[in-house]
Amino acid sequence: MTCEEYQEQLPERALGHLEEAADERLARHLSDCPECRAQWEMLQLGLADLNQWQVEDPPKQLSDRTMAAIRAEAASQSGFWARIDRALGRFAAHRPTPLTGLVTVVVTVVLLGQVLSPNLWRGRSSSDGTACKRNLKVVDQALEAYRREHSGLYPDRLSQLKPDYLRQLPDCPDSGNDSYSSGYRVSPDHQSYTLQCGTTK
Repeated sequence: MTCEEYQEQLPERALGHLEEAADERLARHLSDCPECRAQWEMLQLGLADLNQWQVEDPPKQLSDRTMAAIRAEAASQSGFWARIDRALGRFAAHRPTPLTGLVTVVVTVVLLGQVLSPNLWRGRSSSDGTACKRNLKVVDQALEAYRREHSGLYPDRLSQLKPDYLRQLPDCPDSGNDSYSSGYRVSPDHQSYTLQCGTTK
C-alpha cells in the first residue's frame, strides 16, 4: 500500500472503526514512515482539541420563549391576512389556480412582445443604417484612391473601381444588392462627385 492509502485510513483508526488486521498493518507502517506518523500525530492533536470543547445545553426556558414569540408573530400576521381572506370571500373573488397563472404568464409575454417589438425593429434599422454608412465610407476611400492615380479625376461609374480599388461593390443592407452605383453622380469635369445609397428609406 502507498502512503496516501495509509493516510486515508488514519481517520478510521482515530475513531476506532478500523479492522484489527488493517490497524496492525497501519501501526507497523506508522513506525517506519515519519511522514505518515506526523499526519497521525496532527490528527490526534486535532481530536484532542475538539474533545476539550464542551457544548452547553441551552436553557430550558429558551425553547418556550422562542415558540411563544413565533406564535405571537404568526397571530399578528394571520389577523391581517385573515381579514383580507374574509373580504375576498365576501366578494366571491376568484382564487388563483395553475390555469389562471399560466394565462397570466401568456398575456404578460404577449404584452411584452408588443411593447418590445418596435424597439427591436428600430434597433435593427439603426444597425442597418450604420452598415450603410460604413459601405459609403469604403466606396469613398476607393474613389479617392482612384482619383490619386488618375490625374485627380473620378470615374464615370463605380464599376470602374473593380478590381483594382474594390474587390466588389458592397451590397446595401436594406436591398441586399448594389444600390450605390445608382446613387453615384460625377460632375462633368470629373473633379467632384456625390454618393448616396440608391435605396429609398
